Amino acid sequence: MKQIKTVIRPISSATQFDMAVNRLLAAGWEIKNRKIIDAPGDISEAFNFPVIRVLYAELEKESSEKFEEVTL
Repeated sequence: MKQIKTVIRPISSATQFDMAVNRLLAAGWEIKNRKIIDAPGDISEAFNFPVIRVLYAELEKESSEKFEEVTL
């Protein structure tokens, strides 16, 4: 069974982002996608949404756990 994890951090927290991704890589996860994306921030009093740049990583891991299908 395939497992998916995402790591998202503000671009100003690049060190924390790298530490989180490296911790998952050491645990056997594989990076499938890593990029910088623009995310909407909190709405202001003038009803504007600021754009916040964030670091995004998507990791996958193949689990060896077998599950049993149950039909009723």
